[in-house]
Amino acid sequence: MKTLRELILGSPETLDGPGLGRALRRGDAPLRARAARALVGRPEAEAAAALVEALRDPAPGVRKAAAMGLGQDGRARHAPALLDALRRERMVTPRLALAAAWARCGGDAETALSLALAPAQLSVRTARGAREPESAAGFGPDNLTRELLR
Repeated sequence: MKTLRELILGSPETLDGPGLGRALRRGDAPLRARAARALVGRPEAEAAAALVEALRDPAPGVRKAAAMGLGQDGRARHAPALLDALRRERMVTPRLALAAAWARCGGDAETALSLALAPAQLSVRTARGAREPESAAGFGPDNLTRELLR
């Protein structure tokens, strides 16, 4: 269902580069995540810069979408920003996406896996209490390994 903002301004998937940049900076978290996904594959240099900037977004879904977008691009120039974000990230799902993206952009797959799984304090609070990250996110070490080796 479209929000009032989308009805007036258009959905992120139909916006041009500057419009997507605005949606990525000013929208609510779901709109920012959709804007990040819509930036993937855009040829403009601003698109990649906006995705790198989105790695610092307060919403985990936006950070995950930005990481996945940069990983799809696969350019080595994104590797330092992805590694920096991976070292900062404490949420499980964006952390796994960052590790996979960093490996796709030239980072060492074994190091990416160890960085993704390094913090022993990682657990996810769910309605059923604290759970292991892979069971809560549906994207555990086995899936990450397959993703890195693709």
